[in-house]
Amino acid sequence: MELPYDPFIEDYIANYDQYKVHPVLECPTLKLMKNRMVQQATQISRGFFFSERSLLIGVKGIGKTTALFFLRDTLTKNGVTVIDTPRLIESESHFEMLIGKSVEELITESGKRKPFFLLVDFPDSISPQQFKNFLTWVDKINRNPKMYNYVNMVFAMNKSMFNKADTYSLVLGKFVTLNLERFNYGEVQGLLDSRLKAFNINSKEIFSAETIALIHSYSQGIPRNVVSAAGLLINSRAQMPITKDSAQKILSKDYVEKILINRIEDRDLKVRYTKIIEVLKHDLKGSVESQDKLINILTEKGIVSRATAIKDINKLIEIGVLQCIRGGYNRFQKVISLL
Repeated sequence: MELPYDPFIEDYIANYDQYKVHPVLECPTLKLMKNRMVQQATQISRGFFFSERSLLIGVKGIGKTTALFFLRDTLTKNGVTVIDTPRLIESESHFEMLIGKSVEELITESGKRKPFFLLVDFPDSISPQQFKNFLTWVDKINRNPKMYNYVNMVFAMNKSMFNKADTYSLVLGKFVTLNLERFNYGEVQGLLDSRLKAFNINSKEIFSAETIALIHSYSQGIPRNVVSAAGLLINSRAQMPITKDSAQKILSKDYVEKILINRIEDRDLKVRYTKIIEVLKHDLKGSVESQDKLINILTEKGIVSRATAIKDINKLIEIGVLQCIRGGYNRFQKVISLL
């Protein structure tokens, strides 16, 4: 079987046009948020205004941008005004510059005061000052009784960024926090099926059940990594359905490099991460019984300092290149391994 084109060529959703091309897999958190948004829209249509304050939290590549586009569609279909932006709003004047209207003008746009939803997709890189300014602006909205129930907010951000928020302000503590979880086997299969829907075929015609399990294992359930792994297998021109043995050869050779190319923009970081992976692969045979042992080898070889090693290992775990489990006495040690 040969596919007309690679349905996995776009391994992440960056804009709304891309989102419309690929069907959305409604995971439990999305279903919950969809119900919340429909309920809010119904209350607004009946003249009852209750503020929405929600955070979607997850690791990079988990589908936060897709989730916001999904909520945007849900709200719009139910007659609610939606403003979405990938920029952090740092002041009222900044809001007006980005959106073209002030908050008050949006509230009164229909001739009477009516709520709108603000969806913010946090950029991956922001300065501490930008983050602080944004949280200060949100706090001002929350403290304004004329705006609190009229400016509904849903933000999507990385877990690492959320963990830093309290350093600048406690305002996000008033938000409902919902975690976008890594996909289980069934959800990975559902994601593969959704990408293949255009060809009227299902994933098991392309990948054996064991191969889908292998994709799940390598990707660690991160949707962006699932698509990257599937793309590697499709482009290998292996005979379909692709068997586990064929998939293992391809993924063990090319998967890590593919993830680093797709996920890490900084060239120096890529080089450093590659050196860490090489040490784990060749010096430690792919696994080490404690994180400290890996850190000691990295520092002895002069690859990184101890502090940087900890940071880099955590980053590689976050993007799904390394795996970390608890082991040893009382499961105290961090056991680090390649996929």
